[in-house]
Amino acid sequence: MQTFFFTSLFVLLSSWGFSQEFKTYHFIIQSNNPLEGPIEAATISISNSNGLLFIGKTDSLGTATTPLPEGKVYFSCSHPKFQSFERDIILNEKSKDTIYLSLRPIRLQELKEVRVKPSGVPDTVFADQEIQVDDFELFPNGDLLLLSHEKFKSRKSKIILYDGLNKIDEFSIDFKNARLHKDYQGNVYCILDDEAFCFRQVGGTYEIQLVDRAMVEKYIFPIEDTMNQHIYYSDYQKIYPAFSYFHLLDQDSSVNIVRTIQDNLMMELYRSEYKWVDVRTKIWAEDLESETGIDAEIWVGATVFTQSPYYRELYAPFYRVGGRLYVFDFYKDQLGKYDLSGNLVGALPLDFHLEPKKSGWKSVIQDSKTKQMYCVYEKNEKYSLGLINAQTGEVEERVNLHFKNVSQIKIHNGMIYYVYRPFESTQTQYLYKEKLPSGWLVVN
Repeated sequence: MQTFFFTSLFVLLSSWGFSQEFKTYHFIIQSNNPLEGPIEAATISISNSNGLLFIGKTDSLGTATTPLPEGKVYFSCSHPKFQSFERDIILNEKSKDTIYLSLRPIRLQELKEVRVKPSGVPDTVFADQEIQVDDFELFPNGDLLLLSHEKFKSRKSKIILYDGLNKIDEFSIDFKNARLHKDYQGNVYCILDDEAFCFRQVGGTYEIQLVDRAMVEKYIFPIEDTMNQHIYYSDYQKIYPAFSYFHLLDQDSSVNIVRTIQDNLMMELYRSEYKWVDVRTKIWAEDLESETGIDAEIWVGATVFTQSPYYRELYAPFYRVGGRLYVFDFYKDQLGKYDLSGNLVGALPLDFHLEPKKSGWKSVIQDSKTKQMYCVYEKNEKYSLGLINAQTGEVEERVNLHFKNVSQIKIHNGMIYYVYRPFESTQTQYLYKEKLPSGWLVVN
């Protein structure tokens, strides 16, 4: 088993001075099931009245080591597969330097066999030696919008409307860092600095409209999906470690929260950043708190902690499959199931994401046509897809993609689309597709 070396944060408050005595302690975390032994990657948090003293993860031997001062400390230990432990501990010169702790498993898990099927035969969708495909999106009817640039001539971006066989239209834009985004209605946007081109399918033709980027990012992109009078949206901000999914009933404008997502460890680090910044930054944050009503800790966390290597943006995708809503809450290891009104109807345990370095797990994606959900894996530059059973929350089968180092993976109507360029080849990036196993087209 690959060792996860814990990352720790030590805080020495100036009020302790140099007279504060520290002693090194070894915390060994084990399962109370003797067959399981030490617990790797358990999160340990230790604090006292002065603030946070240590945050880290246990190594492959279930051990975390840190110097601590004498006195009363608050100790907490958590792991996705075990019940959390919290307790006040008194440390003094007589305290043993090795502390053992046993955690109770939340549930017993069986290692289930995952069938891996061979890759399909890739089919070239778009190939042009003078054009490099950078990104793409699919319209509901299967047509594509390609974002590309000319390799040997101008470095300007080129947008191509493509039906899978022939170009419908194309034009160039004087912008190098454009990107594509598809909204809940299937419209595709080409995002520029302050503006965006909206490509909308109307009948058998396409309308192109120049829109304000800030407007669509504020009012359109937060909408996840709609169904009749039901609207689902989020208040996600990439610089804050918590957000909620909401349900809006259009006929009476009533709003209810479907689920709130929060990374508790990240939130603790995020807010504690305020304690360690300089006085000038604290005054700036407190002035903003007076003006806006938003906590000074949040201002500092958003501007300072989000720039540190410790910060991770939240990832908890939301998908609608027929009359059910699914929220992948990886921070509570649950797949929440809801009805169209946002009422919880079930919660399934999730574990396919728990050891990503070992399994290669990357993300969850959905077939934009059939609505089937899949896991994306990458290990040793080889990509594969895993079929998610919506009734159990488990990955039952996996299929390997034909090429290595593919990018921009998307699925539409049982076909996997991706961008690929052979290593050390003069070929430009082409767009390919592969067919998923036929038995995977049935949504659970």
